[in-house]
Amino acid sequence: MRVRSLPKAITATLGVQAIIVMASLVVPLTAAGIAPGLGLDPHLVGSYASLTFLAAAAASLATPQWVRRYGAIRVHQIMLLAAAAGLVVLLAETLAGFILSALLLGLAYGPANPASSSMLSRYTSSGTRARVFAMKQTAVPLGGAVAGFVVPFLMTRIGWLGAALAVAAVCFIGAILVGGWRHALDGQGDDSPPVGRTGAVAALRLISASASLRPLGIMAVCFAATQFNFTAVFAAVLVERMRWSPIQAGSTLSIAMAVSAASRLGWGWVADHAPPRFVLAALGTMMAAATLACAFLAPAWPDLVVYAIAFLSGASGSSWNGLALSEAAHFAPTGHVGEATAGIMFFIYTGALIGPALFSLVTSVTGTVTIAFLLLGLLALLPVPLLLWAEYRAASSNP
Repeated sequence: MRVRSLPKAITATLGVQAIIVMASLVVPLTAAGIAPGLGLDPHLVGSYASLTFLAAAAASLATPQWVRRYGAIRVHQIMLLAAAAGLVVLLAETLAGFILSALLLGLAYGPANPASSSMLSRYTSSGTRARVFAMKQTAVPLGGAVAGFVVPFLMTRIGWLGAALAVAAVCFIGAILVGGWRHALDGQGDDSPPVGRTGAVAALRLISASASLRPLGIMAVCFAATQFNFTAVFAAVLVERMRWSPIQAGSTLSIAMAVSAASRLGWGWVADHAPPRFVLAALGTMMAAATLACAFLAPAWPDLVVYAIAFLSGASGSSWNGLALSEAAHFAPTGHVGEATAGIMFFIYTGALIGPALFSLVTSVTGTVTIAFLLLGLLALLPVPLLLWAEYRAASSNP
């Protein structure tokens, strides 16, 4: 029964997360229309993502309790309804509506991985876990790619508010459709009741106290800071440093996103056949190499080299998340998969906030992006020895 339920679980979790990612990108993709309408400066529109990640970090820690009380599918329905509400409140065209929208989208975004991990862990074995979790994580580039094409198209036809309402309708319909699988997926529950404390504080304590999970928490902050900064600034740096057109720069960033969708599946397969933390260490090294290379970008560089950097970043910096969540689920104590993945997601969101902020601070102080890229490249390397040592200790204790 559980084997037959796995395709439904993957479809539900992947589809819902892709829709929510698409919803979270409506405001950033329609910023040109939103800023004048709300009377906001462009930098305030940019703060939308920061507010979303703050709310997402808080919501992720509360998710395990919500899943136990309502069930994972019900939580997914609530996420979609929160996302729809976050887009509908933009109708007010006020600063308060703008802030509320970001918070509601964060409330929708934060529970995605803890809720889906709690459900998927019931249907996977150690031989398939990494592939299944990696497959589910393709929702992020998939949702981003769909949003990148659909939202600007809708904006040119029905305006930014019309685009927001159209995506809100998709969220609402998705909430209805996924509810049809609630009995099949939530009805089975978790075979193992939680042992010990549960809740938001327990999630952070679990990561900090576990010798197996602690390196993953450190890795999550460092990798996420580097990954989200690359996504935020790479295109702008190509325009400024390489003198590329915005279209060419944006297309190059799309290469990284497209590569990440395919490479997540490939790395998931590798991690099911090789030590997963060795794979994560390799991805961190590749991510660091791509970031360090960005520090020395110059107009004289061939386009092919820049495309190679984008490819390397997509194959590493945007491909580690599923493996991290798979490892968190693997090392979680009995009944605490939700807490383990919620804790890792909290650190990922923390890194997402730190990376772009650190890059901006260092760039403003030094007057160049070179030192900022060097610093973030070294940050990506920081957890690599910890991951290798953790894998070595695990192998030594289980000869």
